[in-house]
Parts: sequence; C-alpha cells; structure tokens
Amino acid sequence: MSMAVMRPYGGFTSGSPIGRGASPFPSGRTLIGFGTPANGKMTYNLNTLTSSNFSGVFDRLPELQFVFAETDMGWVPYVKEQIDNNYHRLDPVSAFGLGAPPGEYIERHFHFAYMTDTFGLRNRHDVGVDRILWSSDYPHISADWPHSWRTIQASFSGVPTDEREQILAGNAMRLYGFGA
Repeated sequence: MSMAVMRPYGGFTSGSPIGRGASPFPSGRTLIGFGTPANGKMTYNLNTLTSSNFSGVFDRLPELQFVFAETDMGWVPYVKEQIDNNYHRLDPVSAFGLGAPPGEYIERHFHFAYMTDTFGLRNRHDVGVDRILWSSDYPHISADWPHSWRTIQASFSGVPTDEREQILAGNAMRLYGFGA
C-alpha cells in the first residue's frame, strides 16, 4: 500500500511583510504559508483534497492512502458535501473524467488524525469512523500530555466502546499494519 502523510503547516519567515505597512507580529516576522492556528487546516487540507481528487491519482493508484496528521475532522462532512455538489453540477460541462465522485475518494483514501475535536466526534459517522485516528502530538505544546487520558475520556463520552477502540487504536493498527 502507498501512503502519504500530510501536515498542515507552513511557517513564518523574516523579511518584508506581504502587502503594505509593518508586520502585525511583535517579532517583525511575516506569515508565509499556513503558520497560524487553523489556517492550515482550512487551506492546505482543501487544496490537497481537491487537487488529489481531481488529478485522477486514485484511479491510477487505487491503494494510495492519505493521512492528514493533526488536522482534526469536523470539517470533513461539509467538504464532502460541497465537493460532490460542485462535481455533479460542473462535470457535465467540465468532463473531469473521474471514476467516482470526489466524496467517494475521500471515503476510501483519506484518514484524519485529531487531538481534540468534539464536533468531529459527534459527527464521526459522517466523517467515517474507520477514517478517524486519535493523536497526542506529544511532546509539542498543543498536546494534552500528561492529561491525555482525561481529555480522551471527556471527548468520548457517549461513544460506544467498539467505536472508541477503533478510533483510539484499531484504525491505526489496520492502516499501518500493526499486529498483522
């Protein structure tokens, strides 16, 4: 199986700010890429999903799997709905030449790792329970460690045990071949 792991980060660089005026950052740095919180999730993910879906790569490489690390998953149902809606409206005149609607490729080829996303967990069936991976982000500052278990218990309140086990370990074991 082929796999790509995507992280939604660009970063900052020194130099002249984009546009006019002084840098809004105290350090004088300017934003290049997707270094602000959530910005990468909203731009990088959409660009990657869209470009990979419409490139035909999944028809050429049907086993290819993408993992979006540290991107959460609450945004996925909306994107699936919108990308399919636009595909069905535009394909008759654009002739994209895909073997399936883009939402089906998302359901078969993408996995979404998250640290905290209670909205996403509540909507896990629209994301696809088998497509969700919990991650700790240890040792980075955004990690909940050493309180990860407390965060997991709170966010999984009301989630059936089999789905909890699938998200916390089973999906990663299957995807990466652990214990096979």
